[in-house]
Amino acid sequence: MAKKNSVDRKIIEQYLKLPYSFTVAKDQDEDDQDYYYASVNELPGCVSDGQSPEEALKNIKDSMYDWIETALINDDKIPEPNKCSGKFSVRIPPSLHQDLVKKTQREGVSINQFITTAIARAVGY
Repeated sequence: MAKKNSVDRKIIEQYLKLPYSFTVAKDQDEDDQDYYYASVNELPGCVSDGQSPEEALKNIKDSMYDWIETALINDDKIPEPNKCSGKFSVRIPPSLHQDLVKKTQREGVSINQFITTAIARAVGY
């Protein structure tokens, strides 16, 4: 089946550089095997999967390429990335900060990684 229009790869690459947001979640297949899926929050139906969260996110780039290419071919509107920066400030008591530093050093992770994981768990990722 021939495509209606040809799409300049550079246009697609420009969209891929935009700061789209992703959701990664764990699920099980029909054989009760764990897998992860990733979706682009702003691109409805743009999903991928993998055996790890990292693999699912790596695979989402191919899905995004295909999603954007199809939208351009069909002259569909491509949603803009959401405007959240992914950064926010939190003030905590110095004693909690000290405990946090000790915990992350024992775990061998950065404070940012630790807090990101804790928030992700709290909201159900």
